Amino acid sequence: MLDEQTKSLLQIELNTISSSFAGFGSLVTELHRYILSRHGKLLGLDSEKVPANNAVNQYAEALAKAWSEYNNPRAVIMIVVQAEERNMYDQHFLSAVLRDKYPYLHKVDQEGEILPDGTLSVKGQEVAVIYFRAGYTPVDYPSESVSEQFVFAAHS
Repeated sequence: MLDEQTKSLLQIELNTISSSFAGFGSLVTELHRYILSRHGKLLGLDSEKVPANNAVNQYAEALAKAWSEYNNPRAVIMIVVQAEERNMYDQHFLSAVLRDKYPYLHKVDQEGEILPDGTLSVKGQEVAVIYFRAGYTPVDYPSESVSEQFVFAAHS
């Protein structure tokens, strides 16, 4: 962030790993609200005061907005995940919200090519947005070919 008056940097961190659990966070909020609705009087707590948690909807909305800005209704959002992913359910939750709220987006498999204009195409479908849920640890690059695939996608 650039301070307009002093022209100095105020924040230079980009945290790309701590963006998971939007789906679970929304569910946990509902769980807290439910428990307090049943037992809150014993603790002197009001379930109505538990703030809303719309993180998963906002996350889906942000991805859909990026997709919309790409301005090609036939393009897709591709979510790249780790092969042995242990957090798959949170990712599936986000995918489900995307499919439910934005049904014109489709799932994409792994076969891709970069077209002469620099566009990534996977199984003949143009990719508007790539959401990387993998690639932030050396374990994600077990071979040179896997590393090349990440670079391939990132440079499209």
